[in-house]
Amino acid sequence: MMVLTVFWFTFFCGYSGQKWNLEVGYQAYNALYTALPILWITTFDRDVSDATSRRLPQLYHLGIRRTYFSMWVAARWLFQAIYESAFISFICIFSLDSMMGDGESPELFFMGAHTLTLAVFVANFKLFLWQWQQSWYVVAITMVEMLFWWFTCAISSVLEEGSAVETFVLGWAGLWNHVQGRFAFWALMLLVPSLALFPQYIVGAWSRCFYPEFRDLAMEVEKRKLDLGPLERWQIPIRLRISRLVKRAPLRQKVSATRRP
Repeated sequence: MMVLTVFWFTFFCGYSGQKWNLEVGYQAYNALYTALPILWITTFDRDVSDATSRRLPQLYHLGIRRTYFSMWVAARWLFQAIYESAFISFICIFSLDSMMGDGESPELFFMGAHTLTLAVFVANFKLFLWQWQQSWYVVAITMVEMLFWWFTCAISSVLEEGSAVETFVLGWAGLWNHVQGRFAFWALMLLVPSLALFPQYIVGAWSRCFYPEFRDLAMEVEKRKLDLGPLERWQIPIRLRISRLVKRAPLRQKVSATRRP
């Protein structure tokens, strides 16, 4: 998503090669400003407890059939990145020009400070929405990532030209205080992440309410401490049990529908 914001700006300025973002923001975007939520999700996040997953082996049948890792899933994430990056870029380009109080056009690095900050915010909020378990640890990790970016911007803004790291902070001398002193910055920080992630939130809420998967039902049962018996008796549909688990593998023989006692 961050790379696509640069693409939209390059397209907008006629492929001139002009920079508009903080260089260190490019270099450390994945390694520092979005890394902690990903590490937390892959290490600690889970939809149901270990006890529930042992009682409900049906939870695994979609994973081994690549339902959650397919070309459709990759295309959906790519489409979301295109939409979110275009929304961030063009909202900043066209709104900042009219929201400057003194009537002058904003500088390129001034706009870039908005787009890169929004890219960091939207990425972290998106990861927050995709986690199954919401806790104070998740909130703390998200806030730490925001503070990392804020600290980087503040340090880059006070470094003088001619320093050893001038290449990484080019165009940011005294910029961050100027950015934070504008009402437009805080308005965009509230408006853009909400509108950029609103479609994802609506689609997720709609699918869980009206087209829940077996996993969603298991999470609801566990959350409300209901009986797992009905879910334990649920059987994987025949059409899925005879489908290929590996591409070009021979079809297995149909399994007769039997019920557990």
